[in-house]
Amino acid sequence: MNIRLNSKAVTDEILALSALHTTAGGGTTLPITRDSLPGLRVIMRMAFAEITLKLAPWMENCAIDSADADPANPYDQDAPVRLELTLKNGDRFPSGTALTVKRHLEHMVAAATLGWVSAAADRSLAEKLCAHRERELLALETLLAAAAAEPRPFRRRGCRW
Repeated sequence: MNIRLNSKAVTDEILALSALHTTAGGGTTLPITRDSLPGLRVIMRMAFAEITLKLAPWMENCAIDSADADPANPYDQDAPVRLELTLKNGDRFPSGTALTVKRHLEHMVAAATLGWVSAAADRSLAEKLCAHRERELLALETLLAAAAAEPRPFRRRGCRW
């Protein structure tokens, strides 16, 4: 199962989380803006690399840009950052799982990036984002481990609540 993250979706989430945190009174600093895109892209790549290291047992391949495509236009919000991976046992997932996994990976990269960026100014936010990212990662690892262990496609299971 090949998954290519949408870097614009990741940066949009970072900007939204930052703005909402500040607006809700949780932050003491100004929200992150698109002026931070060059730096955010560097941290996004680092965050994605960290996450893929943890997912390595379930991956076939991974690709990350080493630099932005057009350094002459660093604030172009539509300039993509390549964050892509191929998961093993993709044929064992029910349809729609790739999109769900993609969205969770985008969310984890956004949380990790915002956590890194906010660590010095807002330690509490950074810790919450780290804990959230770790819960998401554990859920994804559980899904991937189950796919690796099952000799047949998943069957639907009822809700756990």
